[in-house]
Amino acid sequence: MNAINFPDYSNAIQNAIEILSRKFDKTEIENIEISEGEFKKTFAGTHFVWKQNDIFSNHISEIFFNHALSISEKMKEVGRLNFKKEEMSKAPWDELNELFEELKFDYRFK
Repeated sequence: MNAINFPDYSNAIQNAIEILSRKFDKTEIENIEISEGEFKKTFAGTHFVWKQNDIFSNHISEIFFNHALSISEKMKEVGRLNFKKEEMSKAPWDELNELFEELKFDYRFK
């Protein structure tokens, strides 16, 4: 696969190849001889980003930011000691994690 054929993803492709090259030889990578389990284990903890600044990520980031801002504003209004998390709406990252779990996706927001 040539990263030039996918310019929006070229940095991610190069990064993925570098990550895979630390564990697998070139033939295994080029012939796609890596199991899904090994692939997932290899990328776990690497903080790999498939594509930065895409519409989905930007929208999710905005939702997360707005929720965090509303928490901050509520704390400022009532004071940190009087703040009750349960009075706020459910955090969007918790809602997404529940959805991912229900759909059996191996993705979670920390």
